[in-house]
Amino acid sequence: MSKKITCGDGEFIGNDGECSPCIKDCQICFDEISCNICDHSLDFIGGACQLDCGTGNFYDEQSYSCDQCISNCDDCNSDDSCDKCEIGYFFDILNKSCFDCIQNCQTCTNSQNCSFCNTGYYYDGESCKQCIQNCNICSNGNSCTGCQQGFSFDGENCTIAAYLTVKVQGYSFDGENCTIDCIQNCKTCTNNQNCSECDYGYFFDGENCQNCGQNCLDCTDSINCTECEDGYFLNENGLCISCLSTYGQGCNKCTKNSCTDYDNKYYLDDNGFLQQCSEIFYACITCENKNKCTTCDQEKKQYQLSSNTCQYNCQLDQNCDQCNNEEKQCEKCINGYYLKTNNEKQQHCIQCNEKIANCKQCQYNSNGNLICLDDRKNQQNAQYIENLNSYGENLKSMKNGVYTTFNYVSMGSYCSNFFTTNIDQCC
Repeated sequence: MSKKITCGDGEFIGNDGECSPCIKDCQICFDEISCNICDHSLDFIGGACQLDCGTGNFYDEQSYSCDQCISNCDDCNSDDSCDKCEIGYFFDILNKSCFDCIQNCQTCTNSQNCSFCNTGYYYDGESCKQCIQNCNICSNGNSCTGCQQGFSFDGENCTIAAYLTVKVQGYSFDGENCTIDCIQNCKTCTNNQNCSECDYGYFFDGENCQNCGQNCLDCTDSINCTECEDGYFLNENGLCISCLSTYGQGCNKCTKNSCTDYDNKYYLDDNGFLQQCSEIFYACITCENKNKCTTCDQEKKQYQLSSNTCQYNCQLDQNCDQCNNEEKQCEKCINGYYLKTNNEKQQHCIQCNEKIANCKQCQYNSNGNLICLDDRKNQQNAQYIENLNSYGENLKSMKNGVYTTFNYVSMGSYCSNFFTTNIDQCC
């Protein structure tokens, strides 16, 4: 027989049948590249157990917490490095800081040059200088390759466009103006390769306008949502969290602090969570709070709204066989129903099959347990169950001259493995 291998936390059984380590800070895994449960309340992100710290922050593996990047840095892995500085800044490796590019420069590698100037400016080898008036894109101060919307270049200036005579690649005529053909899902652009503002619900990743993703209406990037759809709220990490999972079933709108809109079949408890009206008031459909029911179930006509609760009236209950008219309480139900006390301490009739599946007739035994009386087996069970239970295991008896041994009895079920011999006669 093969030896059973048991691995500890942070290990998994490899293909060789031996225990192998999970990735760093992983508690439970099934291979060496993924993690099912991370230690220290970390999340499995990007192939590692870490925290989602957001723009301008990084995950510190030593303290298991988020720390801030250096000033003017958008993306980093430590407090003395930067993978991506903010627009208009560059990273100096020697000084380990993000420094300003030259004035009106958007992207640069040092403080002496510029790779890409701001809209309406061009780089002349020393500085970013402004294009001619109403020009967005130019290579010098005398020409323009992209006038502002509604303007066209006449050879000297960007003038108001009257009509389009020649179709220029990357531009379209809307009947009044020449407009740049922006990339898909881009609202505003300076050329057909970049986007200044994507459509609502999209963000620019440097190449395309990408959808913000499920449950997010608008965002700044792939991990920072700014507006969630109904049924979700925005947490401090820029993630959309479900109202249902936070405040309970029935919550339609919420903030991170409370449910602001919910179905009238529910009410807010003292802790700010939703509870169903019918859980506190029997037969109640809608309520204002835990002390006030506003609508009773129309299908349960024996319940009528009174004193902010659904009051039971046995005179209106067709399933009640004996009614105490003075107390309006039922004392005996018709066959197929049993008496049950509701939250308001009122005795009412409940159908047997609501408690015991497929049961047509039931009653309480002397122990207070509800049992089914549908057939001969269950009737025997109801009649003798207390006596049989008192004997426990290995009960021995004589029946019709046959020696039998009792094995076990299950309350409310058919005789199962009841006697070792003469089963048909007993059960």
